[in-house]
Amino acid sequence: MSKIVEEINKHREGQIFDETTGFLADKSFIFAKRITSQTKTLLRLNQPYMADNGRILHVVHGEATYTINLVEYNICQGDLIIIPPNSIVEVNSNSESYTLQAITLPNVIPNSTINLHPESESILIKLNSLDAKLINNYFDLIWQVIKSEGYQFNLINTLAEALYQNVMLLHNKQSSQNTEKKIKGKSLLIKKFFALVTQHGVEERTIAFYAKELCVSNCYLSIIVKQETGNSVMHWINRIIIYRAKVILEYSDKNITEIADDLNFSTSSFFCKFFKNATGITPTQYRNTHV
Repeated sequence: MSKIVEEINKHREGQIFDETTGFLADKSFIFAKRITSQTKTLLRLNQPYMADNGRILHVVHGEATYTINLVEYNICQGDLIIIPPNSIVEVNSNSESYTLQAITLPNVIPNSTINLHPESESILIKLNSLDAKLINNYFDLIWQVIKSEGYQFNLINTLAEALYQNVMLLHNKQSSQNTEKKIKGKSLLIKKFFALVTQHGVEERTIAFYAKELCVSNCYLSIIVKQETGNSVMHWINRIIIYRAKVILEYSDKNITEIADDLNFSTSSFFCKFFKNATGITPTQYRNTHV
Protein backbone atom coordinates (compact mmCIF):
# COMPACT_ATOMS: atom_id res chain seq x y z
CA MET A 1 0.00 0.00 0.00
CA SER A 2 1.40 3.41 -0.96
CA LYS A 3 1.99 6.19 1.57
CA ILE A 4 -0.78 8.23 -0.06
CA VAL A 5 -3.29 5.42 0.40
CA GLU A 6 -2.17 4.92 4.01
CA GLU A 7 -2.65 8.63 4.68
CA ILE A 8 -6.12 8.64 3.11
CA ASN A 9 -7.22 5.59 5.07
CA LYS A 10 -5.78 6.95 8.32
CA HIS A 11 -7.83 10.14 8.16
CA ARG A 12 -11.05 8.68 6.78
CA GLU A 13 -12.43 6.02 9.07
CA GLY A 14 -15.35 4.19 7.53
CA GLN A 15 -14.28 4.93 3.97
CA ILE A 16 -13.43 2.33 1.36
CA PHE A 17 -10.47 3.22 -0.84
CA ASP A 18 -9.14 1.09 -3.69
CA GLU A 19 -6.25 2.59 -5.59
CA THR A 20 -6.20 -0.23 -8.16
CA THR A 21 -9.76 0.27 -9.46
CA GLY A 22 -10.06 3.96 -8.66
CA PHE A 23 -12.79 3.67 -6.05
CA LEU A 24 -13.56 5.81 -3.01
CA ALA A 25 -16.73 5.50 -0.95
CA ASP A 26 -18.26 6.27 2.41
CA LYS A 27 -21.84 6.69 3.65
CA SER A 28 -22.49 9.86 1.66
CA PHE A 29 -20.01 9.85 -1.23
CA ILE A 30 -19.01 7.51 -4.05
CA PHE A 31 -16.38 8.02 -6.72
CA ALA A 32 -15.60 5.25 -9.18
CA LYS A 33 -13.06 5.63 -11.94
CA ARG A 34 -13.96 2.20 -13.27
CA ILE A 35 -16.69 -0.24 -12.21
CA THR A 36 -17.15 -3.38 -14.29
CA SER A 37 -19.80 -6.07 -14.49
CA GLN A 38 -17.39 -8.25 -12.52
CA THR A 39 -17.62 -5.93 -9.50
CA LYS A 40 -20.46 -7.89 -7.94
CA THR A 41 -20.46 -5.99 -4.64
CA LEU A 42 -21.17 -2.73 -6.49
CA LEU A 43 -23.24 -3.91 -9.47
CA ARG A 44 -25.72 -6.33 -7.96
CA LEU A 45 -28.56 -7.23 -10.28
CA ASN A 46 -32.21 -6.92 -9.23
CA GLN A 47 -31.37 -5.49 -5.82
CA PRO A 48 -32.76 -1.95 -5.47
CA TYR A 49 -30.90 0.65 -3.45
CA MET A 50 -31.59 4.22 -2.37
CA ALA A 51 -29.37 6.89 -3.93
CA ASP A 52 -29.64 9.51 -1.18
CA ASN A 53 -27.52 11.99 -3.09
CA GLY A 54 -27.72 12.78 -6.78
CA ARG A 55 -25.12 11.12 -8.97
CA ILE A 56 -23.67 10.97 -12.46
CA LEU A 57 -23.11 7.67 -14.25
CA HIS A 58 -21.02 7.52 -17.43
CA VAL A 59 -21.03 4.28 -19.44
CA VAL A 60 -17.57 3.53 -20.82
CA HIS A 61 -18.25 0.09 -22.36
CA GLY A 62 -21.14 -2.30 -22.86
CA GLU A 63 -24.78 -1.76 -21.99
CA ALA A 64 -27.25 -2.16 -19.14
CA THR A 65 -30.88 -1.70 -18.18
CA TYR A 66 -31.73 0.32 -15.08
CA THR A 67 -34.99 1.08 -13.33
CA ILE A 68 -34.86 4.51 -11.69
CA ASN A 69 -37.97 5.67 -9.82
CA LEU A 70 -40.11 3.15 -11.73
CA VAL A 71 -38.85 4.32 -15.15
CA GLU A 72 -36.75 1.89 -17.21
CA TYR A 73 -33.62 3.16 -18.98
CA ASN A 74 -31.54 1.29 -21.54
CA ILE A 75 -28.04 2.75 -21.46
CA CYS A 76 -24.99 1.87 -23.55
CA GLN A 77 -21.46 2.99 -24.31
CA GLY A 78 -21.25 6.77 -24.57
CA ASP A 79 -24.39 7.38 -22.50
CA LEU A 80 -24.43 9.52 -19.39
CA ILE A 81 -27.26 9.63 -16.88
CA ILE A 82 -27.91 12.10 -14.04
CA ILE A 83 -29.86 10.56 -11.15
CA PRO A 84 -31.65 12.93 -8.74
CA PRO A 85 -31.33 12.54 -4.95
CA ASN A 86 -33.57 10.11 -3.02
CA SER A 87 -33.97 7.89 -6.07
CA ILE A 88 -34.64 4.17 -5.95
CA VAL A 89 -32.25 2.54 -8.42
CA GLU A 90 -32.12 -1.05 -9.62
CA VAL A 91 -29.77 -2.65 -12.17
CA ASN A 92 -31.96 -5.08 -14.09
CA SER A 93 -29.35 -6.44 -16.49
CA ASN A 94 -25.93 -5.68 -17.93
CA SER A 95 -23.62 -7.04 -20.59
CA GLU A 96 -20.41 -8.85 -19.69
CA SER A 97 -18.34 -5.89 -20.89
CA TYR A 98 -20.38 -3.29 -18.97
CA THR A 99 -18.08 -0.66 -17.45
CA LEU A 100 -19.02 2.69 -15.96
CA GLN A 101 -17.74 5.70 -14.07
CA ALA A 102 -19.74 7.23 -11.24
CA ILE A 103 -19.64 10.16 -8.83
CA THR A 104 -21.95 11.41 -6.11
CA LEU A 105 -23.12 15.00 -6.48
CA PRO A 106 -23.11 17.18 -3.35
CA ASN A 107 -26.59 17.95 -2.04
CA VAL A 108 -25.79 21.05 -0.01
CA ILE A 109 -23.06 23.49 -0.95
CA PRO A 110 -23.28 27.25 -0.28
CA ASN A 111 -23.99 29.06 -3.56
CA SER A 112 -24.06 25.76 -5.45
CA THR A 113 -25.41 25.80 -8.99
CA ILE A 114 -26.52 22.16 -8.83
CA ASN A 115 -30.28 22.15 -9.31
CA LEU A 116 -31.26 18.58 -8.51
CA HIS A 117 -34.28 17.83 -6.34
CA PRO A 118 -35.94 14.55 -5.31
CA GLU A 119 -38.83 15.29 -7.67
CA SER A 120 -36.50 15.86 -10.63
CA GLU A 121 -36.42 13.40 -13.51
CA SER A 122 -33.33 11.40 -14.38
CA ILE A 123 -31.58 12.87 -17.43
CA LEU A 124 -30.15 10.58 -20.12
CA ILE A 125 -27.61 12.14 -22.48
CA LYS A 126 -26.10 10.60 -25.61
CA LEU A 127 -22.45 11.70 -25.85
CA ASN A 128 -20.41 11.91 -29.01
CA SER A 129 -16.77 10.75 -28.91
CA LEU A 130 -15.39 14.21 -28.11
CA ASP A 131 -17.88 14.82 -25.30
CA ALA A 132 -17.24 11.33 -23.88
CA LYS A 133 -13.51 12.08 -23.85
CA LEU A 134 -14.19 15.35 -22.00
CA ILE A 135 -16.24 13.57 -19.34
CA ASN A 136 -13.54 10.93 -18.96
CA ASN A 137 -10.98 13.72 -18.47
CA TYR A 138 -13.03 15.04 -15.55
CA PHE A 139 -12.97 11.61 -13.90
CA ASP A 140 -9.21 11.37 -14.51
CA LEU A 141 -8.67 14.77 -12.89
CA ILE A 142 -10.85 14.01 -9.87
CA TRP A 143 -9.04 10.71 -9.35
CA GLN A 144 -5.66 12.44 -9.49
CA VAL A 145 -6.83 14.96 -6.90
CA ILE A 146 -8.13 12.18 -4.64
CA LYS A 147 -4.71 10.51 -4.75
CA SER A 148 -2.74 13.72 -4.22
CA GLU A 149 -0.98 14.62 -0.99
CA GLY A 150 -3.09 17.75 -0.54
CA TYR A 151 -6.42 15.99 -1.02
CA GLN A 152 -9.36 17.99 0.33
CA PHE A 153 -12.96 16.85 0.10
CA ASN A 154 -14.36 20.32 -0.63
CA LEU A 155 -12.18 20.43 -3.75
CA ILE A 156 -13.77 17.18 -4.96
CA ASN A 157 -17.21 18.72 -4.44
CA THR A 158 -16.17 21.74 -6.51
CA LEU A 159 -14.95 19.52 -9.34
CA ALA A 160 -18.14 17.44 -9.16
CA GLU A 161 -20.16 20.64 -9.47
CA ALA A 162 -18.09 21.70 -12.50
CA LEU A 163 -18.68 18.29 -14.09
CA TYR A 164 -22.43 18.63 -13.48
CA GLN A 165 -22.52 22.09 -15.08
CA ASN A 166 -20.64 20.84 -18.14
CA VAL A 167 -23.02 17.90 -18.47
CA MET A 168 -26.03 20.21 -18.24
CA LEU A 169 -24.59 22.40 -20.99
CA LEU A 170 -24.39 19.32 -23.20
CA HIS A 171 -27.95 18.36 -22.27
CA ASN A 172 -29.36 21.82 -22.97
CA LYS A 173 -27.56 21.92 -26.31
CA GLN A 174 -29.01 18.56 -27.33
CA SER A 175 -32.49 19.51 -26.15
CA SER A 176 -32.51 22.71 -28.19
CA GLN A 177 -31.47 20.76 -31.28
CA ASN A 178 -34.00 17.98 -30.88
CA THR A 179 -37.58 19.22 -30.85
CA GLU A 180 -38.84 15.64 -30.81
CA LYS A 181 -37.85 15.36 -27.15
CA LYS A 182 -40.76 17.53 -26.11
CA ILE A 183 -43.13 15.30 -24.18
CA LYS A 184 -46.85 15.87 -24.47
CA GLY A 185 -50.17 14.42 -23.42
CA LYS A 186 -50.32 10.89 -22.10
CA SER A 187 -46.56 10.38 -21.83
CA LEU A 188 -46.23 13.51 -19.69
CA LEU A 189 -49.06 12.31 -17.46
CA ILE A 190 -47.29 8.96 -16.92
CA LYS A 191 -44.00 10.67 -16.04
CA LYS A 192 -45.77 12.85 -13.48
CA PHE A 193 -47.62 9.82 -12.14
CA PHE A 194 -44.37 7.87 -11.66
CA ALA A 195 -42.80 10.84 -9.88
CA LEU A 196 -45.78 11.12 -7.52
CA VAL A 197 -45.81 7.40 -6.76
CA THR A 198 -42.09 7.45 -6.03
CA GLN A 199 -42.58 10.31 -3.58
CA HIS A 200 -45.87 9.32 -1.95
CA GLY A 201 -46.43 5.62 -2.62
CA VAL A 202 -45.76 4.54 0.96
CA GLU A 203 -48.30 6.83 2.57
CA GLU A 204 -50.80 7.33 -0.27
CA ARG A 205 -52.25 4.11 -1.74
CA THR A 206 -55.45 5.21 -3.41
CA ILE A 207 -56.09 6.04 -7.05
CA ALA A 208 -58.06 9.07 -5.89
CA PHE A 209 -54.98 10.77 -4.42
CA TYR A 210 -52.96 10.57 -7.65
CA ALA A 211 -55.92 11.48 -9.84
CA LYS A 212 -56.51 14.60 -7.76
CA GLU A 213 -52.82 15.59 -7.87
CA LEU A 214 -52.83 15.16 -11.66
CA CYS A 215 -56.18 16.93 -12.11
CA VAL A 216 -57.88 14.01 -13.86
CA SER A 217 -60.65 11.61 -12.90
CA ASN A 218 -59.98 8.27 -11.21
CA CYS A 219 -61.31 6.44 -14.24
CA TYR A 220 -59.21 8.40 -16.73
CA LEU A 221 -56.01 7.86 -14.75
CA SER A 222 -56.68 4.13 -14.45
CA ILE A 223 -57.31 3.79 -18.19
CA ILE A 224 -54.26 5.82 -19.28
CA VAL A 225 -51.85 4.11 -16.88
CA LYS A 226 -53.05 0.70 -18.06
CA GLN A 227 -52.84 1.70 -21.74
CA GLU A 228 -49.40 3.32 -21.51
CA THR A 229 -47.62 0.93 -19.11
CA GLY A 230 -49.52 -2.34 -19.38
CA ASN A 231 -50.09 -2.36 -15.61
CA SER A 232 -52.60 -0.87 -13.21
CA VAL A 233 -52.20 2.11 -10.89
CA MET A 234 -52.12 -0.25 -7.90
CA HIS A 235 -49.38 -2.32 -9.53
CA TRP A 236 -47.07 0.71 -9.54
CA ILE A 237 -47.99 1.74 -6.00
CA ASN A 238 -47.29 -1.78 -4.75
CA ARG A 239 -44.05 -1.91 -6.70
CA ILE A 240 -42.62 1.20 -5.05
CA ILE A 241 -43.57 -0.22 -1.64
CA ILE A 242 -41.71 -3.45 -2.43
CA TYR A 243 -38.68 -1.47 -3.63
CA ARG A 244 -38.58 0.48 -0.38
CA ALA A 245 -39.09 -2.67 1.67
CA LYS A 246 -36.14 -4.35 -0.06
CA VAL A 247 -33.92 -1.32 0.53
CA ILE A 248 -34.74 -1.25 4.25
CA LEU A 249 -34.30 -5.01 4.60
CA GLU A 250 -30.89 -4.96 2.95
CA TYR A 251 -29.43 -1.72 4.26
CA SER A 252 -30.80 -1.42 7.81
CA ASP A 253 -30.96 -3.44 11.02
CA LYS A 254 -34.64 -2.71 11.62
CA ASN A 255 -36.79 -5.66 12.62
CA ILE A 256 -39.85 -6.71 10.64
CA THR A 257 -42.27 -4.91 12.97
CA GLU A 258 -40.35 -1.65 12.60
CA ILE A 259 -40.24 -2.00 8.81
CA ALA A 260 -43.96 -2.73 8.66
CA ASP A 261 -44.58 0.42 10.68
CA ASP A 262 -42.27 2.51 8.44
CA LEU A 263 -44.20 1.33 5.39
CA ASN A 264 -47.60 2.04 6.96
CA PHE A 265 -48.81 -1.53 7.37
CA SER A 266 -51.26 -2.11 10.21
CA THR A 267 -49.47 -5.29 11.34
CA SER A 268 -46.20 -7.08 10.61
CA SER A 269 -48.11 -10.17 9.49
CA PHE A 270 -49.98 -8.11 6.88
CA PHE A 271 -46.64 -6.74 5.64
CA CYS A 272 -45.11 -10.23 5.46
CA LYS A 273 -48.10 -11.54 3.49
CA PHE A 274 -47.95 -8.56 1.12
CA PHE A 275 -44.18 -9.02 0.58
CA LYS A 276 -44.43 -12.77 -0.03
CA ASN A 277 -47.31 -12.36 -2.49
CA ALA A 278 -45.19 -9.91 -4.47
CA THR A 279 -41.81 -11.64 -4.33
CA GLY A 280 -42.46 -15.30 -3.53
CA ILE A 281 -40.37 -15.19 -0.35
CA THR A 282 -40.78 -13.71 3.13
CA PRO A 283 -39.01 -10.51 4.22
CA THR A 284 -36.73 -12.54 6.49
CA GLN A 285 -35.79 -14.88 3.65
CA TYR A 286 -35.00 -11.89 1.44
CA ARG A 287 -32.80 -10.34 4.13
CA ASN A 288 -30.95 -13.61 4.76
CA THR A 289 -30.13 -14.07 1.06
CA HIS A 290 -29.22 -10.48 0.18
CA VAL A 291 -27.28 -9.11 3.14
